[in-house]
Amino acid sequence: MTTILMASHQDPVDLWREALAKEMPELEFRAHPDAGDPADVDYALVYWPPHGLIASLPNVKAVLSVAAGCDHILADPDLPPDLPIVRMVDDYLAAMMAEYAIYGVLHFHRDMHYYRQEQLASRWSRGWPLYTPDTAVGILGLGAIGGDCAAKLGALGFQ
Repeated sequence: MTTILMASHQDPVDLWREALAKEMPELEFRAHPDAGDPADVDYALVYWPPHGLIASLPNVKAVLSVAAGCDHILADPDLPPDLPIVRMVDDYLAAMMAEYAIYGVLHFHRDMHYYRQEQLASRWSRGWPLYTPDTAVGILGLGAIGGDCAAKLGALGFQ
């Protein structure tokens, strides 16, 4: 039997338990801190796991991130060096991350930080907007998330 341990301070453990039970009824699901025997754990499904938790699982085969990134896993100084780490990517997550990135680009492209300061000071001074087709946006990596960001920013006219 395959055993997975979930350790997340923020994700709804019960939803994960139900979803995995539906798709993989043979899977034994455990939630930190009720891990049972650490030697039984095959996979760790995590978001900001406590430092040392993954290293305490002697037979863990891989760490599965429930987030788009893996920084929360790599921050653990006790992380075993050769352990595979898998990050989650799906269409919804990629779209959500692209929306967040587009918001950030538009926020600074349209000087919203400046206008917010003006609003707080009860002032209004008109700025001069940048021409979008003359504006290049750098994206580090064109995988599922970066590629979606690039396509959507391109559709808005950015280079």
